[in-house]
This record gives sequence, C-alpha cells and structure tokens, in this order.
Amino acid sequence: MESPKPRVCLTLLISVLVFFACACTSPSLPGRYLGHWKDLDGSDVSAELVLTPDGRAFMNLQSRSVSGGIRATSWEARYRVEGSRIVVGSEGTTYAILLRKGKEIVDPNHLSGGKPILFEKREGY
Repeated sequence: MESPKPRVCLTLLISVLVFFACACTSPSLPGRYLGHWKDLDGSDVSAELVLTPDGRAFMNLQSRSVSGGIRATSWEARYRVEGSRIVVGSEGTTYAILLRKGKEIVDPNHLSGGKPILFEKREGY
C-alpha cells in the first residue's frame, strides 16, 4: 500500500486548522447594538449601545410613556472585555456587567417580562 502524498496530507491539515480557527473565533465586539423593551410602568424603551474599537461605550435611551411623553437620556463610559463579560464603567466605578452571546449582548441585571434585556448587533466596525 502506498503512503499518501505529503501535499495531500498538508492540504488536509491546513483545511482542518482553518475550519477550527473559524469555528472558534467569536464575532467582533465593537459595533452598534439595538435593544427594545417595556418598562414596569408600561413605557416603551428603545436603546442604542455603541462599542468602539478603542474601548468607549455610548448609550442612547429613548422612553415613550403610556401617556405619550418622551424622555431621552444618554451616557458615555469605557468598557473592557473579560472573557464573555463586558465590564462598563469609568474612573474605577462599574456601571454594568453585560454578557456576550454570539452577535448579541445581554444585560442580565435588567429584566423585561422576566427576561434579560437583549441588544442585537446591527452594524460593526
């Protein structure tokens, strides 16, 4: 029986390595994420979370009350990644710990309808 040619073995090895590298690489974190939920008072809340490649986080919130009034707030902070956790804060204070879930970001500390708030990625850098 003839042994496989070195070129075939090398091609097979490279294919396997590329497959596993692609399968294990998580999606890029920086980008624009959108979330939408209902507050306890019945207000509809829309949020835009922007994470920049240089570690800045921006949040824009718009809340529409059941009476029709609109309230908008925004903030800016820094973020760092610790495994699947995204720690948001500034000047030594942590404001939020978010969780990375594929292309989505989950805020497990804020619930809507008994479920964590979910931010879906819309655009990347």
